[in-house]
Amino acid sequence: MGEDAFFLVFYPFAFSAVCGSELEELQKIHSEFTAQGVRILGISVDHKFALRTYAEQIHCGFDLLADFWPHGAVAKRYGAFNLESGAATRNTFLIQGERIIDSFSSPIHQARAITRYRQALELLK
Repeated sequence: MGEDAFFLVFYPFAFSAVCGSELEELQKIHSEFTAQGVRILGISVDHKFALRTYAEQIHCGFDLLADFWPHGAVAKRYGAFNLESGAATRNTFLIQGERIIDSFSSPIHQARAITRYRQALELLK
């Protein structure tokens, strides 16, 4: 698929119900993405030590990044930060090289559909 590509997956908080189920679903299909040369990078405003523990508990096979300090700086740059809650919003960006190939989101209390990730992958072919 050419240049390295990755999904940048913003989610509000580790240890929350919707985020946990959503990340577990991504874990189930993680190998499908890596077989196509696409990484998954989860990112939240949680501290790196909390994320390390969380990743171990859910047996996460992809990286969880901390946007802890300055609080939410990366999420803010992508327009994926909720000032009222102080958390990332549920936005996903498919990035290849220095370009955003696709982006999608879902409401805070709703997981993003796995089919939407697969649709985004089609744009790389």
